[in-house]
Amino acid sequence: MNVQETSAGSSPVFRVRDRCVSCGGAQLRPLWAGNFSSEPVRSWLRAFHYEADTDAALSDGRFERVGCATCSMAFHRIVPDESWARVLYEEWISPRQIECFEQAHHGWNPESRCAMASQFIKHVLRLRKILGPDPRERRLRVLDFGCGDGSFLTAAELLGLDVFGIDFSVTRQGRAQRRGVTVCGSLAEFDALAVGELDAITMFEVLEHVVRPLELLVALGRRLRRGGVLVVEVPDCTGVPTVPRTFEQFHDLQPLEHLNHFTPATLRQICERAGYRWIAKPPAHVTTDSLAVLRSETTRFIQRRSTSQYFRLL
Repeated sequence: MNVQETSAGSSPVFRVRDRCVSCGGAQLRPLWAGNFSSEPVRSWLRAFHYEADTDAALSDGRFERVGCATCSMAFHRIVPDESWARVLYEEWISPRQIECFEQAHHGWNPESRCAMASQFIKHVLRLRKILGPDPRERRLRVLDFGCGDGSFLTAAELLGLDVFGIDFSVTRQGRAQRRGVTVCGSLAEFDALAVGELDAITMFEVLEHVVRPLELLVALGRRLRRGGVLVVEVPDCTGVPTVPRTFEQFHDLQPLEHLNHFTPATLRQICERAGYRWIAKPPAHVTTDSLAVLRSETTRFIQRRSTSQYFRLL
């Protein structure tokens, strides 16, 4: 891959991905391209509240979204170089930035936090159902790659799993460590712990951020025992316009952070190329609403295609 610098100093450094990140195909069709300094992209980037003057840092920058003619995977062809991505996630994204962004766009409140915690508990219950009790009478080991503030790890530990996290962001590492869970900054740092084979790996809203998603999935598989479970959730870009018209649509395709744009089909394809087999989600209920349970049980044999998927390592 070629490397392209936009300007000197601390300004972002970009690289060009000239082959499909999923199948490796070279036939890429243009979908959307432009400059960071053009409107409304310029204003949308300001709404992320980064700890940087995005107007100055990105003034000469250009983005280019493409689609693979072979497998239909969509992604940004020009992406932040991995070395500069550390600047993005360690300096541009700070505790203040996270707080400002969440307050402005997520509307966190007790109900939304309860819903998120319920989903995490469902994932743990499903993992316990799929994996069953370990014959070696040890706690099941789960790694949350891109663990953020460690919320999922806290829930998993309470429900009896042995938990570990990895997060690229020093800011998010600190937030997770304050919860009392083991968090590393890289796969190499995690390997140094010598915890042995993992039973499950989870990735919530992570794979869309990765420059080499296929290579990452393969690397994670080397830490997972045969038959172990991979859980992946990414934004569903089905139906997102080729050229976004709203901030929410732009967020799904954000060229600094959301580098890969998945649909249910392309997510399944890339995971299967990496050596995993798709499996159906077992039912899981965390509710006091009996009607919600009935609706879920009625529809569970016709599972809606989504970008929250489960896989086993072959």
